[in-house]
Amino acid sequence: MRGHYSTAVVDDYANAEARGKQDGATFEFTVTVSSDNLQRMLTDSGHQARIDGSISCPTLSPEPMQVTDGVFQLLTKDPTRVNARRMSYVMTGRTHDGKAYRLDGFKVIHDDRQLEIWADTTTLFITVTDLNGPAERVIAKGILHILPADFAHQMTTMKVTNAATPLDGRSARSSSSERSSPARCSRPTAACSCAPTNCGPTPRRARNVR
Repeated sequence: MRGHYSTAVVDDYANAEARGKQDGATFEFTVTVSSDNLQRMLTDSGHQARIDGSISCPTLSPEPMQVTDGVFQLLTKDPTRVNARRMSYVMTGRTHDGKAYRLDGFKVIHDDRQLEIWADTTTLFITVTDLNGPAERVIAKGILHILPADFAHQMTTMKVTNAATPLDGRSARSSSSERSSPARCSRPTAACSCAPTNCGPTPRRARNVR
Protein backbone atom coordinates (compact mmCIF):
# COMPACT_ATOMS: atom_id res chain seq x y z
CA MET A 1 0.00 0.00 0.00
CA ARG A 2 1.19 3.51 -0.71
CA GLY A 3 0.12 7.09 -0.16
CA HIS A 4 0.95 10.33 1.59
CA TYR A 5 1.32 11.46 5.17
CA SER A 6 2.24 14.60 7.06
CA THR A 7 4.22 15.45 10.16
CA ALA A 8 2.69 18.94 10.12
CA VAL A 9 -0.94 17.77 10.41
CA VAL A 10 -1.58 15.15 13.08
CA ASP A 11 -5.25 15.73 13.97
CA ASP A 12 -7.05 14.78 10.75
CA TYR A 13 -6.36 11.99 8.24
CA ALA A 14 -7.76 13.67 5.12
CA ASN A 15 -6.01 16.97 5.82
CA ALA A 16 -2.78 15.12 6.55
CA GLU A 17 -3.03 13.29 3.22
CA ALA A 18 -3.65 16.54 1.37
CA ARG A 19 -0.70 18.21 3.07
CA GLY A 20 1.48 15.19 2.34
CA LYS A 21 0.62 15.39 -1.35
CA GLN A 22 1.48 19.09 -1.31
CA ASP A 23 4.81 18.42 0.42
CA GLY A 24 5.63 15.28 -1.55
CA ALA A 25 5.80 13.19 1.65
CA THR A 26 5.29 9.57 0.62
CA PHE A 27 4.74 6.45 2.70
CA GLU A 28 4.66 2.86 1.45
CA PHE A 29 4.85 -0.64 2.84
CA THR A 30 5.20 -4.09 1.33
CA VAL A 31 4.35 -6.86 3.75
CA THR A 32 3.39 -10.49 4.04
CA VAL A 33 0.46 -11.34 6.30
CA SER A 34 0.54 -14.91 7.60
CA SER A 35 -2.03 -16.89 9.54
CA ASP A 36 -1.57 -20.41 10.87
CA ASN A 37 -5.30 -21.13 10.98
CA LEU A 38 -7.66 -19.97 8.24
CA GLN A 39 -10.80 -20.93 10.10
CA ARG A 40 -9.88 -18.81 13.11
CA MET A 41 -8.82 -16.01 10.80
CA LEU A 42 -12.29 -15.93 9.29
CA THR A 43 -14.42 -16.55 12.37
CA ASP A 44 -12.51 -15.14 15.36
CA SER A 45 -12.14 -11.35 15.29
CA GLY A 46 -9.58 -11.61 18.08
CA HIS A 47 -7.26 -13.78 15.98
CA GLN A 48 -3.91 -12.12 15.32
CA ALA A 49 -2.03 -12.80 12.08
CA ARG A 50 1.64 -11.95 11.70
CA ILE A 51 2.97 -9.12 9.54
CA ASP A 52 6.50 -9.18 8.06
CA GLY A 53 8.05 -6.92 5.47
CA SER A 54 9.38 -3.40 5.02
CA ILE A 55 8.29 0.23 5.24
CA SER A 56 9.57 2.95 2.92
CA CYS A 57 9.35 6.50 4.18
CA PRO A 58 12.22 8.75 3.08
CA THR A 59 11.34 11.40 5.65
CA LEU A 60 11.96 8.96 8.50
CA SER A 61 14.72 6.84 6.98
CA PRO A 62 16.69 6.99 3.70
CA GLU A 63 16.62 3.19 3.61
CA PRO A 64 13.57 0.90 3.97
CA MET A 65 12.73 0.03 7.56
CA GLN A 66 12.34 -3.58 8.63
CA VAL A 67 8.95 -4.50 10.06
CA THR A 68 8.91 -6.13 13.50
CA ASP A 69 6.13 -6.92 15.96
CA GLY A 70 3.58 -6.82 13.14
CA VAL A 71 -0.02 -7.82 13.90
CA PHE A 72 -3.05 -7.92 11.58
CA GLN A 73 -6.63 -8.40 12.76
CA LEU A 74 -9.55 -8.99 10.43
CA LEU A 75 -12.94 -7.31 10.82
CA THR A 76 -12.86 -6.31 14.48
CA LYS A 77 -15.69 -4.15 15.80
CA ASP A 78 -15.28 -0.44 15.16
CA PRO A 79 -15.48 1.31 18.55
CA THR A 80 -16.57 4.63 17.01
CA ARG A 81 -19.10 3.62 14.35
CA VAL A 82 -22.32 1.63 14.22
CA ASN A 83 -22.63 -1.00 11.46
CA ALA A 84 -18.91 -0.93 10.76
CA ARG A 85 -15.88 -3.10 11.30
CA ARG A 86 -12.15 -2.60 10.96
CA MET A 87 -9.15 -4.28 9.46
CA SER A 88 -6.34 -3.37 11.85
CA TYR A 89 -2.61 -3.21 11.20
CA VAL A 90 0.04 -2.60 13.86
CA MET A 91 3.74 -2.81 13.04
CA THR A 92 7.04 -1.29 14.10
CA GLY A 93 9.51 -0.05 11.49
CA ARG A 94 13.15 -0.20 12.56
CA THR A 95 15.87 1.79 10.81
CA HIS A 96 19.45 0.67 10.19
CA ASP A 97 20.68 2.99 12.93
CA GLY A 98 18.30 1.53 15.52
CA LYS A 99 15.43 4.02 15.54
CA ALA A 100 11.87 2.71 15.79
CA TYR A 101 8.51 4.04 14.61
CA ARG A 102 5.16 2.35 15.12
CA LEU A 103 2.49 2.32 12.44
CA ASP A 104 -1.12 1.97 13.58
CA GLY A 105 -3.45 1.57 10.63
CA PHE A 106 -7.07 0.66 10.06
CA LYS A 107 -9.59 0.25 7.25
CA VAL A 108 -13.25 0.99 7.94
CA ILE A 109 -15.65 -1.56 6.45
CA HIS A 110 -19.24 -0.33 6.46
CA ASP A 111 -21.79 -3.15 6.75
CA ASP A 112 -24.53 -1.10 5.10
CA ARG A 113 -22.64 0.40 2.17
CA GLN A 114 -21.89 -2.49 -0.18
CA LEU A 115 -21.47 -0.22 -3.18
CA GLU A 116 -18.48 1.39 -1.49
CA ILE A 117 -16.73 -1.86 -0.59
CA TRP A 118 -13.79 -1.26 -2.93
CA ALA A 119 -13.01 2.13 -1.41
CA ASP A 120 -13.49 0.77 2.12
CA THR A 121 -11.13 -2.15 1.71
CA THR A 122 -8.40 -0.33 -0.20
CA THR A 123 -8.11 2.74 2.02
CA LEU A 124 -5.88 2.60 5.12
CA PHE A 125 -5.81 5.39 7.71
CA ILE A 126 -2.40 5.54 9.41
CA THR A 127 -0.89 7.08 12.52
CA VAL A 128 2.89 7.10 13.02
CA THR A 129 4.32 7.15 16.54
CA ASP A 130 7.94 7.94 17.43
CA LEU A 131 9.21 5.35 19.92
CA ASN A 132 12.69 6.81 20.38
CA GLY A 133 12.22 9.32 23.20
CA PRO A 134 11.42 8.87 26.87
CA ALA A 135 7.73 8.73 25.93
CA GLU A 136 5.82 7.71 22.81
CA ARG A 137 4.86 10.63 20.58
CA VAL A 138 2.48 10.78 17.61
CA ILE A 139 4.36 12.49 14.82
CA ALA A 140 2.27 11.94 11.69
CA LYS A 141 -0.99 10.87 10.11
CA GLY A 142 -1.97 10.01 6.56
CA ILE A 143 -3.91 7.76 4.20
CA LEU A 144 -2.61 4.89 2.06
CA HIS A 145 -4.30 3.13 -0.85
CA ILE A 146 -3.87 -0.03 -2.87
CA LEU A 147 -4.04 0.51 -6.62
CA PRO A 148 -5.89 -1.88 -8.97
CA ALA A 149 -2.60 -3.06 -10.54
CA ASP A 150 -1.14 -3.80 -7.11
CA PHE A 151 -4.32 -5.63 -6.13
CA ALA A 152 -4.13 -7.77 -9.27
CA HIS A 153 -0.54 -8.70 -8.43
CA GLN A 154 -1.50 -9.45 -4.85
CA MET A 155 -3.99 -12.06 -6.03
CA THR A 156 -1.10 -14.00 -7.58
CA THR A 157 0.82 -14.18 -4.29
CA MET A 158 -1.71 -16.08 -2.17
CA LYS A 159 -0.37 -19.36 -0.86
CA VAL A 160 -2.04 -22.07 1.17
CA THR A 161 0.03 -24.72 2.92
CA ASN A 162 -0.71 -27.67 5.20
CA ALA A 163 -3.99 -28.38 3.44
CA ALA A 164 -5.27 -31.92 3.90
CA THR A 165 -5.20 -32.53 0.15
CA PRO A 166 -4.07 -30.62 -2.97
CA LEU A 167 -7.76 -30.19 -3.83
CA ASP A 168 -8.38 -28.50 -0.49
CA GLY A 169 -5.49 -26.15 -1.15
CA ARG A 170 -6.86 -25.19 -4.56
CA SER A 171 -10.31 -24.76 -3.04
CA ALA A 172 -8.95 -22.40 -0.40
CA ARG A 173 -7.14 -20.32 -3.00
CA SER A 174 -10.26 -20.22 -5.16
CA SER A 175 -12.33 -19.06 -2.22
CA SER A 176 -9.71 -16.42 -1.50
CA SER A 177 -10.04 -15.01 -4.99
CA GLU A 178 -13.83 -15.05 -4.91
CA ARG A 179 -14.04 -13.45 -1.49
CA SER A 180 -11.55 -10.83 -2.65
CA SER A 181 -13.89 -9.58 -5.35
CA PRO A 182 -15.33 -6.12 -4.50
CA ALA A 183 -18.75 -7.38 -5.51
CA ARG A 184 -18.75 -10.34 -3.16
CA CYS A 185 -16.49 -9.73 -0.19
CA SER A 186 -15.84 -7.06 2.35
CA ARG A 187 -12.11 -7.58 2.32
CA PRO A 188 -10.37 -7.68 -1.07
CA THR A 189 -6.94 -7.29 0.51
CA ALA A 190 -7.38 -10.16 2.98
CA ALA A 191 -4.21 -11.92 4.02
CA CYS A 192 -5.75 -15.34 3.75
CA SER A 193 -9.16 -16.56 2.87
CA CYS A 194 -11.18 -19.70 2.51
CA ALA A 195 -14.81 -20.39 3.16
CA PRO A 196 -15.20 -21.75 6.70
CA THR A 197 -16.92 -24.84 5.31
CA ASN A 198 -13.82 -25.58 3.26
CA CYS A 199 -11.34 -25.10 6.07
CA GLY A 200 -12.19 -28.21 8.05
CA PRO A 201 -10.62 -29.01 11.39
CA THR A 202 -7.03 -29.03 10.12
CA PRO A 203 -5.18 -25.75 10.75
CA ARG A 204 -3.87 -24.32 7.53
CA ARG A 205 -1.43 -21.60 6.80
CA ALA A 206 -1.92 -18.89 4.20
CA ARG A 207 0.38 -16.13 3.14
CA ASN A 208 -0.21 -13.09 1.00
CA VAL A 209 2.27 -10.42 -0.01
CA ARG A 210 0.71 -6.99 -0.09
